[in-house]
Parts: sequence; C-alpha cells; structure tokens
Amino acid sequence: MNIKTRTTGPHFILELKGELNLYLVGEARKQILDILGEAAPVSLVIDCKELSYMDSSGIGLFIQLMRRQRNLPGHQFHLVGVNQKTLDTMRGANLHSYFVFADSVELIAEASVS
Repeated sequence: MNIKTRTTGPHFILELKGELNLYLVGEARKQILDILGEAAPVSLVIDCKELSYMDSSGIGLFIQLMRRQRNLPGHQFHLVGVNQKTLDTMRGANLHSYFVFADSVELIAEASVS
C-alpha cells in the first residue's frame, strides 16, 4: 500500500495505491492516522483510483475515517474513484448510503464552489 497526500483548496486528499485487504489494513490505518495526526481537515478525500483491490476490512477503515470526520461539525468525507466491484460490495452490505462518492477530486472541488 502506497499513500500519497496533496491538497486542493479545502480538500486534503489521500491517494491510495495497491491493495487494501485484511493483511494490509492495519499498516494502512496506522499510516493514515499518522498522516492525519491531530489535524482535522475540513474535507477529507480518499482517492481510490489506483486501489487495485479492497475487501471488507478496507471498507471498515473507510467507515472509521468517515466517522472521525463526521464527529467534527461541518467536516466532510468523500470517496473518489471507487471501482464497481467495491461499490457493489458496499451496496450489498447496505453501506453505500453512508458515503459521498465522486468520480474525481475536481468534481468535489467544483461542487464545493457552487
């Protein structure tokens, strides 16, 4: 799992590359929480375009991060570029309604300006 960060306006973006599964999620969680530290970005965006595989433990990590954001008034959490298989898994578990999805970071940035 490779994690890169960048910002676009108020959006703090975590770009994930590789696999996010039961065997790797613990290290990914540690890396992400270390990156975020005590910071509380107004908008946290997880860019999944380069995520080749994710199982339910990865979805669990996203739920944890989403809850962290939503506990702070006015803060947002977005998932970008989630593949169809993962979306189907989320729908099957009735989790898709908990997340805000977008096709690209640019679309989130445009929507926040409108």
